[in-house]
Amino acid sequence: KLFADGIRNLPGIELDLSTVETNIIIFKVTGIPSVDLVEKFKDAGLLVLVNAVDKIRAVTHLDVTRTKIEEAVGIVQKVMVNCK
Repeated sequence: KLFADGIRNLPGIELDLSTVETNIIIFKVTGIPSVDLVEKFKDAGLLVLVNAVDKIRAVTHLDVTRTKIEEAVGIVQKVMVNCK
C-alpha cells in the first residue's frame, strides 16, 4: 500500500487505494500508452509490466524494503512529471 499511496495522486495516474489488498498494484495511466510508460520506468530503473493499453501492473516482493518502495515512488513521480 505504501507504493500505491505514493503514486495514486500523481497526474496521469488513476488508482483507487481501496482496491489494493496484496503486493500487486494495478493502476490506470492517461495521456501516454502504458507500453511507452513502462519503457520510461525501465530506463529510470523501475521494472513494471503492461497490463492493458492504459494499465500498468506493479508487484513487490517480500524482501523489498521501505526504502526501495520509496525509491520506486520517486521514480514514478519523476517520470510522470517529465511526461507532461
